[in-house]
Amino acid sequence: MKIYVAGPLFTDAERVYNITVAEKLRAEGYDVFLPQELPINFKDKKWQLNTFMSNVGEIDNADVMVAILDGPMCDDGTSWEVGYAYGQCFSIYGLRSDFRTAGPEGQVNLMLGESVVGIYKTVEDIIEALKNGSLADGVKALV
Repeated sequence: MKIYVAGPLFTDAERVYNITVAEKLRAEGYDVFLPQELPINFKDKKWQLNTFMSNVGEIDNADVMVAILDGPMCDDGTSWEVGYAYGQCFSIYGLRSDFRTAGPEGQVNLMLGESVVGIYKTVEDIIEALKNGSLADGVKALV
């Protein structure tokens, strides 16, 4: 199973957490694409276009997405990736270790919350859900 891991990558803490998530998924035998593992050069316009196209292609080729939804507002790039993946009609597993609420919707923005099959507190919870396929049919749940 190929997993696209979407998440913010702008602070050291975010990048370390993303790598931890990817490594835990890989340790279970999943093929993981983590965008931050590609070379980064935000100032180069050619790099920007190539990275965008590469990430879109990786989402298109993924079986599922794990989206890190931490923060008082979820990262805008991650939000775009979730929306695009939702349009591709495959399962998106939300990962939210953050205990802060995000507005009147509760855990996350309404549109993100309805796009994911579930919101999980740990990557281990997502691994368990992937193994037993309990939410792979697209049923919404908050666990």
